[in-house]
Amino acid sequence: MEHPGTRKGNELAERLAKYAGEVLRVAAELPNTKQGRHVRDQLLRSTAAPGAHYAEARGGQSTADFIHKVALAAKEARESVHWLQTSIHARFIQRDISGLVDEGQQITAILTASLQTARSNRNGPNP
Repeated sequence: MEHPGTRKGNELAERLAKYAGEVLRVAAELPNTKQGRHVRDQLLRSTAAPGAHYAEARGGQSTADFIHKVALAAKEARESVHWLQTSIHARFIQRDISGLVDEGQQITAILTASLQTARSNRNGPNP
């Protein structure tokens, strides 16, 4: 059930991979302290997950499966933004990563909109 099997779906998959790659580079810059390692671990987990969940959603066996996996992708994307912002506020990152935070927020918004559309389509038109 290639969902969505469109150019937009392919573009989002590519954005997710690029975002994860950029955040991996940021994670490598985090300090090797107890706090830095904790943030790094959380950031790595939450950043890699959205792309994997979205890939699984696109190959989902049902609409319910698609919805479940996109919801997980959105949750993890939202969490990755949190950990990026935490890194900034803790002054763990010295360079400007506001563009990366913005990309994470945009990805979260896209996944959330996709989730809402899928739920709406599953439930049918409202009378």
